[in-house]
Amino acid sequence: GSLSACLAAHQHGNVTLNVTLSDDGGTADGGVSSTTLVVQVEVLFVNRPPHFDVLSHVNVFEGAHTVAGVIINPQLGDYDASETAWTGFENVTITFTPSVPGFFVGDALTLVPDTGALEFQVSAGRLGRSAVNVTIQDQQGTERG
Repeated sequence: GSLSACLAAHQHGNVTLNVTLSDDGGTADGGVSSTTLVVQVEVLFVNRPPHFDVLSHVNVFEGAHTVAGVIINPQLGDYDASETAWTGFENVTITFTPSVPGFFVGDALTLVPDTGALEFQVSAGRLGRSAVNVTIQDQQGTERG
């Protein structure tokens, strides 16, 4: 025979199943009508990559800025529906890479945790555009994912 189960989403860990098999043959003449088997099941986590959306366009003048909501809907690794958007922030590395070196002072852009706001300062005298590549990497590697 076979045993199948439908696992709850985003759950992992260990579970013990007691499987009882029985028949209606009775116990006469030393017969056994049931037996119980214990099955240990380990459900491994699925290594999900971080996911996020980015505000696609921001207009600013020279100087220092904090722009709210640049990182939207972050799911940072092995998330489930019960977690808040920024759960796991401490376990990821977020890198901002401007397409135009020197466009931002020190090429530094900083994310404000829990809000998705981006802090940066446009270099004096800079006009034009600079795309910013945003990369979020978790510490889980690629095993089971």
